[in-house]
Formats: sequence, structure tokens, C-alpha cells
Amino acid sequence: MSLKPETAAALGKAAGAAALGAALVLGDVSPAAAAAAAPAAKQPGPIQYAQLEDCATSKNFAKRQRKTVATLEGRLKKYEPGSPPYLALQQTLDQANNRFKRYADSDLLCGKDGLPHLVVDGNPVHLAEFVFPGIGFLYTAGYIGSAGRKYVKTVAKTKNPAEKEIIIDVPLALTIMLSNYLWPRDAYAEFIKGDFVADADEITVSPR
Repeated sequence: MSLKPETAAALGKAAGAAALGAALVLGDVSPAAAAAAAPAAKQPGPIQYAQLEDCATSKNFAKRQRKTVATLEGRLKKYEPGSPPYLALQQTLDQANNRFKRYADSDLLCGKDGLPHLVVDGNPVHLAEFVFPGIGFLYTAGYIGSAGRKYVKTVAKTKNPAEKEIIIDVPLALTIMLSNYLWPRDAYAEFIKGDFVADADEITVSPR
């Protein structure tokens, strides 16, 4: 049963007021937090990221950047310019500055700890923060596992498969890896044929 917008708004106000009142009675909410929570109770709708803010305008993010840079610059002063440690620290410092700049220039949201937080609630604005890296991770992990599986199945047909599992046949492994970029299609084809999962009687079980 759906509620009318007016009824839903009233229920939202009542719930927000009740939660705020209970928190005040228990002494868990400061007056400033109560003032900040009061408008939210009057505006029913999707939950907003009240604890997060744009990294570009976050004071805690800027503070963390200053602390990181100051630490690296302090270590940098201990070495002679042009020496290997100096160059290594200079490279680390440049990487740190570039990293903070990328965070600030992106749409990432930072918390009170000054660190970027991923938003994974399905908001299209933050889709690239989790979905695309997640797909990339799954593809890479599947690629590695699929290539290893193909290698083991291939060497199992040779005269001495145990030796080729211990001493990797590099040319064969590279051939499999270079031809494995379409592993999702191959895995699906094996699944349809019934070759993707081994039969129970083919699984080795240790004595118990």
C-alpha cells in the first residue's frame, strides 16, 4: 500500500523528531548536532552524505596533505641534493602531491578523517568510484585464474604433467596468457558444455 506524499512527509517529520528527541534525552547529541539534524527531519527523501564533503573543500583533507608534505620535506632536508636518498624522497613527494591533487580534482567525498570515502549506494554520480574498478578487478582476477586453469589442463595431457606444474613451461604459459583475454566467453562456453565444473568423483579428497 503506497502512502500519499503528504502522509509520507508527516511520518518522516515525526520519525526524525522522535529520534532527535530520544538522542537529546540520552545526552548523545550536542546542540550543534541537533540544529544540523533538525532540517533533515523536515526533508524526507534519499539519505544524503551528511558526514562527507568534497575533498577539494575539506579542511581535514587539506590538513592531511600539509602534514604528509611537511613530513616528506623534513626528511628531504636530511640528505644532500642529488644523492640517491634525496632523489627517492623527492619522487615520493611528487607522487604524494599528484595523488592529493587527483583526489581534489575528482568528485570524491572525504570524511572527517580527511580521507576519500567510496560511495557504493548506486548513485550514478559516484558510479566510477566502485563499479568500474570492481569490474576491472573481477576481470583481472578471472584472467589470472582462467590462464592458470588452462595451463594445468594443457600440461595434464603431457607425459610428465607434475614436472611442468613445478617447472613452468614459459613458452606455453605465455601462449595461453596472450590468448586468454576473452576468458569470460570461453568460461561461458565451457559452462554450457558442462566442462566448467569437475565431477565429484574427480575431486581428490584427503584421508580423514
